[in-house]
Amino acid sequence: MAGPLLAHPVQERHYEAELNCVSVLRSSHAAAAAMVARGRGTILNVASELGFFPFPGAAVYSAGKAFVLNFSATLRHELRGTGVGVTSTVTPAQPAPKAPVGPG
Repeated sequence: MAGPLLAHPVQERHYEAELNCVSVLRSSHAAAAAMVARGRGTILNVASELGFFPFPGAAVYSAGKAFVLNFSATLRHELRGTGVGVTSTVTPAQPAPKAPVGPG
């Protein structure tokens, strides 16, 4: 959800942080446990260019994507030697394509 921090109720921002941080933590934990038991696997977490720098109007989103990048890098070190790899991919920040207007 775009806009300054105070443009939305704190509970909405909480849900956004939960989606971008807690869900990555929970899914990575579950996947890592199963993969370590198997002795192989790769966890791929999705971040964004906005995780590299602050972006006005996207404070919670940018912070959440920074979490994904740092969490993934740290988890990669923690799982070293287990046969499980961890990586993150960064999606570019770009405007959504515009739908054509009118006949062709």
